[in-house]
Amino acid sequence: MNVPPVAHRRARSRARWEPDVAASALHFRIVLKVKGIEDVHDRRRLFRIEQDGQPAPDSDLRQVAIYARRLLAENDLLGDCRAASDGSLLLDLPDTERTYFYDGIVFAALDAFNNPNKNPTITGLPPIE
Repeated sequence: MNVPPVAHRRARSRARWEPDVAASALHFRIVLKVKGIEDVHDRRRLFRIEQDGQPAPDSDLRQVAIYARRLLAENDLLGDCRAASDGSLLLDLPDTERTYFYDGIVFAALDAFNNPNKNPTITGLPPIE
């Protein structure tokens, strides 16, 4: 008997009581994870992002950067985010000491990419019903 991974068992268990969980659990396709953050220059942060232990694809990182720029704009924040080489995102910061706040923008963009149905205001997709 094949036993599904723990996450799938939990999703199936919760899906019995929460239909939205069932719909979103079925549509997870790619999971990007931050594996490191470092300061490159005074006002630039580098996020190393992986998918299944490998550097994240450039096309996926470009989409995450679009979401991050959308979040910056929606919150009237200065800064920029763009895909870099070798599974990295570059976050350009304004003159501020609150880098942790701007790091959160990248994490929110990654969350939107990993589960677009949970974040329709960022991704522009209607939620799955």
